[in-house]
Amino acid sequence: ALRRMSEGLPIEPIVLGRPLFGPGDDEAARARQVAAIADVADGFGIPSVDAFDLGTLRHMRRAHPDRLMAVHVAESPRDAQRSLALYGLTEVARALDFEPDLMVHLTHATPQDLAVLHARGQRIVCCPRTNLLLADGLPPLQALGTPGMAWSLGTDNMMFSSPDMFREMDMASRLARGMTMDARAADARSVLSAATHGGAVALGLSHRLGSIDVGKEASFLALDVLGDALWASPDPMSSIVHRCGPSDIVHSVIRGRAVIRERRLLAGI
Repeated sequence: ALRRMSEGLPIEPIVLGRPLFGPGDDEAARARQVAAIADVADGFGIPSVDAFDLGTLRHMRRAHPDRLMAVHVAESPRDAQRSLALYGLTEVARALDFEPDLMVHLTHATPQDLAVLHARGQRIVCCPRTNLLLADGLPPLQALGTPGMAWSLGTDNMMFSSPDMFREMDMASRLARGMTMDARAADARSVLSAATHGGAVALGLSHRLGSIDVGKEASFLALDVLGDALWASPDPMSSIVHRCGPSDIVHSVIRGRAVIRERRLLAGI
């Protein structure tokens, strides 16, 4: 359905599916359903490490290594505490057992968790606006900004947060600085990278998207440098992160195709 809806639009959907096992499904029936999802989707979106038994999660990874596997981890304090109480392990440690490509949220990741993820180059996406709305806490943004961390920003569930990466960047940067009382805790360039190149890395698309480089697709935004947000700014990078919004977009090009020109959505889009 997502692919049909996006036909003819300058949108590339990355679809992650999820099994809906019935109580009577045996191992073979579960394997068939996982295979059916892999046939039509780009991968699997797992809501938590407790959504399925460990054997099923290992099977998804082993049987379909070419499919993206994302899992929500350490999102709420309740789930983090439950994992420690029942298993003596953090959710991050348990998730590593089936080696997901992407870990989402990490709101309650421990310093030890983060050290392990940094060492293995684990791809991470944080969604601070939704974490705040649901009162789940704050992701360790200042730690994720450590050089070498493969982190990115996302907007999570559209029912909770609008898909506005400008707002997500602004929120993430202000939170990191406020939590640490250190203006150096969130470098504007690294935050912008997390919202652009970081997202491409998270989805395994950085070889063709996420930055302007020779050989990559021509997909980019042009912002109004004479508008209130950027005019005479001594630090344009900081202004993009903390002041700009969708209203500052003058042009948009996706895969070499002009989508917005002079703030007007082009006909046929």
